[in-house]
Amino acid sequence: MCLIAHFSHGYLCRRRHKVALIAETNQEFVSRFLRRINVCGMEIIMKKRIVVAYLLTLCLAATACGAGNNAGNTAESSTESTQDNLQNSTEESITQNETQDSTQSTPQDNPNDEATSGWSSEMQAVRDAVAGELGGDYWPTMGVTPDILESLYGISPDMYEDYVAEMPMISVQIDTLVVVKPAEGQEDAVYDALSNYRESLIQDGMQYPMNVGKIHASAVEKVGGYVCFVMLGGDVSGVAQNGDEAIIEHCQAQNTRAIEALKQQIGE
Repeated sequence: MCLIAHFSHGYLCRRRHKVALIAETNQEFVSRFLRRINVCGMEIIMKKRIVVAYLLTLCLAATACGAGNNAGNTAESSTESTQDNLQNSTEESITQNETQDSTQSTPQDNPNDEATSGWSSEMQAVRDAVAGELGGDYWPTMGVTPDILESLYGISPDMYEDYVAEMPMISVQIDTLVVVKPAEGQEDAVYDALSNYRESLIQDGMQYPMNVGKIHASAVEKVGGYVCFVMLGGDVSGVAQNGDEAIIEHCQAQNTRAIEALKQQIGE
């Protein structure tokens, strides 16, 4: 009995030991398996997170690039639009200026309407004769109204029957033509008024240097019952380098041509 019991106990112990060994092995196996599963799971999760983060980064980069391209395209479009507008405005301005230049007549053909509306055909013909003689050197561009004729030249309406007068529209120029048909008994009064005006210009120390020669070359003359004041010369830049005397000689020659044209037109 004892032997059987010992054998049984030994057998059971061996079985228990074997079972324990198996259990321990299985536990170690299961533990390792579980750890491997956990590690693999973590690796998969981490890989998923990395992929998601990478995709998000790509999306953000694509969005930024798209916004940058849109901004660039918008800026380029705005710049191109501005340049097109400026070019169109410039072209329109050039076209308008060319149109104005093409429609605008020369100074000798474009007197002031307000002043010239009262000119008789006789006075208009006198003015045209002088302008035609001098051509491009006839610079008076603005018709003189009766009010200006009285306030500037001292010739009131009771002193004349008819007149024609033009002066420069630009203040730095002084080219002037005044032809007056005096009223009866007013010829000397008109002559004196124009002579006084000429003298006031000579005495005026505020004149532009380029105009001094023209003033000294001006003349007041009686032509066939008319009294005229001529202060012409046009462009004197070609002779200005030779001094005032050269300018005076040039302008005197131009004034002589104007007076001769008046004499031919009036019939003296």
